[in-house]
This record gives sequence, structure tokens and C-alpha cells, in this order.
Amino acid sequence: MQKGGVDNSMWLYPTIIVCVVICLVGYWLTVRVGHQIEDSGSERDPSVPEEIENHPFMLNPILLVYAIFFIFTGTIIFYYWAKGY
Repeated sequence: MQKGGVDNSMWLYPTIIVCVVICLVGYWLTVRVGHQIEDSGSERDPSVPEEIENHPFMLNPILLVYAIFFIFTGTIIFYYWAKGY
């Protein structure tokens, strides 16, 4: 830790873990969709399920990644704010 500075190394492993989890979930979802298309024998996407039509923002993977990012960043900001840096 630098003298009078902020110890950023304590966030290294949580950041790596969050990034790896996001990458694994994204890869898993991509492979799952690929297998669904392959199993259906059709090159066209299936119709959109009714629950997604009714709530298009709730199951949007890009918005979920943004939510995870903002929660993680908010936690870091709150931590440093609470410590008085």
C-alpha cells in the first residue's frame, strides 16, 4: 500500500472473479442458444416467449451485465466513502 494512498490491490481478486463470472455466463448463454438453434433444425430464431414480450427489460442479458457492473462499482464507491477516503 502506498503511503497515504488507497490500497487498490484488495479489489484485484473480486474484480477478476466478477469478470470471469460474467464471461462464463455469457459463454454459457451463447452456447445454449446455439444448441437450441441446432436442435430445432431451423436457421431462424424461434418466436419470442410471452414473458419476454410482457417484460422485455427484465431478461435482457446486456442490462443484467450493466446491473452487475453498477452494483459492484457502487459497492467499491460506498466502501471508500464509508472509510473516509
